[in-house]
Amino acid sequence: MIGDAVIITDRGRGGGDDIWSTSRGGVVPLGDALTLGGEAHGGNDNVHAGANTDVVAYGDAETMTRSTKDGNDVVIGQSTSGNVQVYGDAQTLSGSAAGGNDTLIANVGIPVPFNDRTQMYGDGAELLNRSH
Repeated sequence: MIGDAVIITDRGRGGGDDIWSTSRGGVVPLGDALTLGGEAHGGNDNVHAGANTDVVAYGDAETMTRSTKDGNDVVIGQSTSGNVQVYGDAQTLSGSAAGGNDTLIANVGIPVPFNDRTQMYGDGAELLNRSH
């Protein structure tokens, strides 16, 4: 589920979307786009994802490149039995892409000591070719 478009580029802007995604299978909601490029701006999104299996949720996009700027997002991921990964901005940021000020919440419904089934990334898991 994508909030605005598959690709937002040049000086395009994503809106402030509210995305609620629930499923018996895996879910992968993205607040604005699959990819943000150029000087695109992500919106201030609320992304809520819940499933019985694995959940991955992105505040803005999966990939951000060049001089993109992301919004201030709220990203919530919840699973009753799977893994949960939440990204405030994107999985991969490259160039001078800048993340926003995000709020992340992740919950796995299985009480396990030292639960490593939850992963939260404020900006991204990969910060590549950073110019600053």
